[in-house]
Amino acid sequence: MLEEYDRKTNLNATFVAEIHRLVAELLDAGGMRVESVTSRLKRRPSLERKLARGEIRSFDEITDLCGVRITTYFADDVDRVAQAIEREFAIDRANSTDKRAALDADRFGYASVHYIVRLPEHRLALTENKRFEGCCAEIQIRSILQHVWAEIEHDLGYKSKLTVPRDLRRQFSRLAGLLEITDHEFMQIRDSLRNYETEVAAQLDREPASIGIDQSSLRAFIARSPLLRRMDAALASAVQALLIDEPQAVNFERLVNWLTAAGLTNMAEIEAALEANAARVARFRFLLLPAFPRGFSLYAVAGLLVLDHGGKPGIQSLFEQVQFGRDEHHSLVDRIWEAYAAERGLESPESEKVV
Repeated sequence: MLEEYDRKTNLNATFVAEIHRLVAELLDAGGMRVESVTSRLKRRPSLERKLARGEIRSFDEITDLCGVRITTYFADDVDRVAQAIEREFAIDRANSTDKRAALDADRFGYASVHYIVRLPEHRLALTENKRFEGCCAEIQIRSILQHVWAEIEHDLGYKSKLTVPRDLRRQFSRLAGLLEITDHEFMQIRDSLRNYETEVAAQLDREPASIGIDQSSLRAFIARSPLLRRMDAALASAVQALLIDEPQAVNFERLVNWLTAAGLTNMAEIEAALEANAARVARFRFLLLPAFPRGFSLYAVAGLLVLDHGGKPGIQSLFEQVQFGRDEHHSLVDRIWEAYAAERGLESPESEKVV
């Protein structure tokens, strides 16, 4: 069996890389965000230990030489990923297992789905895949917290209730319960955030004054405000910059800091501030960037409000709050003050520069 392992090492290494690639493409095409996809080829010493323990009688029994692990953020994502794997691969049902179903309610242990898979016939029919006839891989799917349990459990060397010293069993059980509760609580937080985002989008038109400033409300506002879109387009045209229409490009934490520093507390106040300062934004060329994300005019309006009420010390204080490096923020403060002075038709005397 070891000699056969050696003969097939290169083939199996190529096969597990192909399974890894297919899994990553499958998840991406399905819009399924996961924490990680990793793969490995079982090492020879690991196989030797299995043989020494008498766990394997023939090479055909070894189904985990090639392994791919998918770690999800949430426990219920395991089922969604599992369904995708079942659609894409030929599943060896006899050797696959759902450890969640196998775990007794009063026992502890990590719960994950283990599939033994092969390429389906339509993929094996491709010329480049014919060499993978008979190759199989184990695909494990589990959440981050399930992964934490499995890794620590493995490091401690205890894999079942029977092998754990009696006095420690209750500690193991309590920990397993806490991890399960935590998994559930994270799912509830995720669902609550999704519900909140839906409600925020519906309330923006009806009661903007009741909506505070946070990532969800700003994301919805940026997506829905026609005034903000016009201001962004005008600003991008004025400084000849590329406008990026991707929500993930927005640093919402920094944007919240800017808006609250400007004294804004809800979405109605933001809308009013945009209307009052729309004409000023295109003239306030405070950061000459080659590209900026949709919603960048909010920074400009916040900066104008801070400068109107606090002058140069106000904008300097803001930059210190958002933790720019000292040299960097001093340079930016000078540039912003000069842009503000130009927008207001003021002079920017040398004495006003930060030292």
